Amino acid sequence: MLIVAAPLSAHHAFDSEFDRTKPIVLRGVVTQVQWSNPHSFLVLEVKEPDGRRVNWWLEGFPAGILQGSGWKKDVTIKPDDQVTVTGWQARDRQGRISVREVTFSDGKTLYFGPAPFRPKP
Repeated sequence: MLIVAAPLSAHHAFDSEFDRTKPIVLRGVVTQVQWSNPHSFLVLEVKEPDGRRVNWWLEGFPAGILQGSGWKKDVTIKPDDQVTVTGWQARDRQGRISVREVTFSDGKTLYFGPAPFRPKP
């Protein structure tokens, strides 16, 4: 019998990676856009109060969901765009967040990811 094992990318629940009690708002300049599955990513350069520039990885919906909700690849968001994002910080606090919304310099806001799941009491 031949058994072939294929590597699988782990896809974890929100609470295993992000802390719903740690909302965060970041403002900065987009340096990279990755349209991919199971998540798309933005890299945002944020200027810290001490003047340092820090790159944050922003995780969101898969490419197909983004396209179905108003995003257009290589049009809606590009490197050098200034944006404000809201989301939740990663539990490991390593410069990573799950993004809910992206607000553009013209005031337009689009969802980039879901709200964290909240079970009913």
